[in-house]
Amino acid sequence: MQMLPATVTGEYPPPPLVGRPFAQTAVPYSLLFVIGTLGNTAVLAYVFFITRSLKSSVMALGNTFIYIVALCAVDLLVTVSIPFSLSNTILNNWVFGEFGCKLHWAVELSNKMCSTFILTALAFDRYMAICHPENKRVHQMRQTICITVFLAILSIALIIPVVFSATVRSFTGLGRYISQNEETYDVVKYMCVDGMRRDLKLLVIGFLVVFAFVLPGSLLTFFYTKIILRLRRQQR
Repeated sequence: MQMLPATVTGEYPPPPLVGRPFAQTAVPYSLLFVIGTLGNTAVLAYVFFITRSLKSSVMALGNTFIYIVALCAVDLLVTVSIPFSLSNTILNNWVFGEFGCKLHWAVELSNKMCSTFILTALAFDRYMAICHPENKRVHQMRQTICITVFLAILSIALIIPVVFSATVRSFTGLGRYISQNEETYDVVKYMCVDGMRRDLKLLVIGFLVVFAFVLPGSLLTFFYTKIILRLRRQQR
């Protein structure tokens, strides 16, 4: 007698992490989220309140004040993305939809690049202050704010191709789930992916690595090398 194939009722998500694997994943992510949030909030509180007022903070720290606030804001964006990553890892499934996927990629990439750019701008500011103190225009507060805003916009602009192509894809062939009512479901896993073709993906990755990491890293090395050499000459 030939058995008829079971009728598939619908979709069912893959099994989530449980037990020890769940704890090994949830605890580190949660610690990073709590420490990152409290740490950056504490820095902002110190900058604004320990110095008693916003005006005194600006006067005491100068341009560094703007860069500290910007870096803390960027780091807080990192902590915002942690619950997305934690949920995706534990559930083994993306549940935040297409818009959430694009937002996740935007936050993940922009905060990394923006923090790199701000650190480079801070190094340039220190380089100009120590090696070229006669140039006062670079150290103006308005100039620093404009630079910071420009770097934030640049970080967002660079990742537009990735965010635009980011999408949620379904993966089947992972087995079937039979409920207590003996209903059969296909196990379907959804993943948030970049959605780019392989050749375009390699091109974008290469561009971002050079423009967002290699170039800033080279500039950081140059600026701080010049600063160290200048300080050593002054000590002699």
